[in-house]
Amino acid sequence: MTFGLVAKNGPNREPRPVVDTERQLSRTTVGAIWAGVVGVCLATTLAFHDLPITAFRGQMTLALGLLYIAFGSFCSRCAIDREPIWGATLKFLVLGALLVGILCASHFAGDLWIASLPLATLAAIYFPRPVATAIQFGLYLLVMLTLGYFTDPRFAWHQAPGLFCAFVFVAIFSTITLRAIEHRRRAEQLSGELNGANQRLVAQSAQIADLATVVERNRVARDIHDGLGHYLTTIAVQLEAAEAVQASDPARMRDALAKARRLAQEALVEVRHSVGALKETPRTGDLLSSLRDLAATADQAGFGALNVHLDIQGTPCALGAERESALIRVVQEALTNVRKHASAKNVLIGIDYSQPSRTRLVVLDDGRGCGPTAGGYGLAGLKDRLIAQGGRFESGNVPEGGFQVSAEFDHP
Repeated sequence: MTFGLVAKNGPNREPRPVVDTERQLSRTTVGAIWAGVVGVCLATTLAFHDLPITAFRGQMTLALGLLYIAFGSFCSRCAIDREPIWGATLKFLVLGALLVGILCASHFAGDLWIASLPLATLAAIYFPRPVATAIQFGLYLLVMLTLGYFTDPRFAWHQAPGLFCAFVFVAIFSTITLRAIEHRRRAEQLSGELNGANQRLVAQSAQIADLATVVERNRVARDIHDGLGHYLTTIAVQLEAAEAVQASDPARMRDALAKARRLAQEALVEVRHSVGALKETPRTGDLLSSLRDLAATADQAGFGALNVHLDIQGTPCALGAERESALIRVVQEALTNVRKHASAKNVLIGIDYSQPSRTRLVVLDDGRGCGPTAGGYGLAGLKDRLIAQGGRFESGNVPEGGFQVSAEFDHP
């Protein structure tokens, strides 16, 4: 009894996403249903009731019925496609006029009132639910008035409950079927959106993988510069010192070469540590011992009379392996820059645990500082490393003379 029920359309409705073959099949089916229902009503009325085909009333009823079948089939098929609301309203008015003509020409003979039910269903397809309900009730009143006019009003009143139940059944079943079709269409739409989201996710995953590769390359580059670069700089200083005293002081030359050899071994250990960090989670708890080793190594570098002092304030606390490693890199880079550029005599490495909410590290030298355009890859890499781990990093000249590098982390 849905008479070509397909998908609810209107000015703000999207067409149902179906392939062309399924659309063509649906268009043919709904047109055939409309033609079949109205055609059977018309044929049975002309054949078995007092409506001779040779009479004018019979011929008019037949002609209007054929027009109603043809135009109704066309409108039902077009309901699959999206069309403006004004077009749907115009088509519906034409079909309503044809229905009135059929009922009046036939004098409400036989079962021709059933021809109004496909039009009631089409109202549910074309219009929003409140409008469709009002139209369906109007069609019921039209049928009742026509029946009462051409027959006994008492007979019309007697038939009213049955006709009303028929219209209510069409309205309810049309609503249920339309809702099911809407759910199916929504599921198809969500499926398409999900496929699109999956494709975007795959593309984003590839971009994230590429970005992770770039980040890892930058991290390895920083590790090489901050760790291995520190040792190579110190080794170069020792070799220069050995070369300078080669003729005048063989003992100092041998001592410088021994220190260079030891530093080369430490550099090898550092390289192995960096390679292992790519496979394992770094260990924590080595910050202070590493700072003491760096201070002792700097005191023995042999590059002038460089005095390195380590100052620890407050009670040490664990910061996590990644953060402690970052602070060690800060000290290494700062000492490397002091040896290469500062011409300093004293360096202070201070780490402050006294604040309950943060840990602060400072490396301060009394050298000549740096120019306004100074600051190379090492300091920039350290800043990026600290910021990536939620820390803060600053570097620059101090008013009293010298250069200061500071880094701090908030406690979790």
